[in-house]
Amino acid sequence: MKSTIKFLEASLLMVGLMFNIACSSDNDSNNNSNNPSDLFIKFTTGGTTYNNPDPETINSLAKTINYNVLLEDQPFQIVLYMPLTPAVGTYDITDEPSNVESYGARYTNGVTDVDMTATSGTMTITEVTATLVKGTFSFSGSNGDGTVVEVTNGSFVASK
Repeated sequence: MKSTIKFLEASLLMVGLMFNIACSSDNDSNNNSNNPSDLFIKFTTGGTTYNNPDPETINSLAKTINYNVLLEDQPFQIVLYMPLTPAVGTYDITDEPSNVESYGARYTNGVTDVDMTATSGTMTITEVTATLVKGTFSFSGSNGDGTVVEVTNGSFVASK
């Protein structure tokens, strides 16, 4: 009897899962780009353009959108900081990463031994949907030894 009940429970679970999958909607009637394959973060620095088709979004006290790769076996990273609920508009990038309502950026390049928080620049949020945030950015800053880094032509579409 127990095996019959377990079989029925498993069968009902499978039917429920199949129903859920079959009824899920991929209809994008509002023409917002909500497809995970449309996500990216790209930018130019030092004359080279970088593009990551899979930026990582972390929601904690603030939202971060991360570009993380290994470059010559060394970490290469850009992190964009913004409030958890970003709004459409243009914002100054500030050197206040602990201020969860500010917009900021960080650049790390293990090959050139540069690790800096942006001290100036702008981030423009162009669209916010229920699932995505889109925008552009440019910033600059210097690390402790005075090396200046400029990041230009930045754009992103990331999970909200």
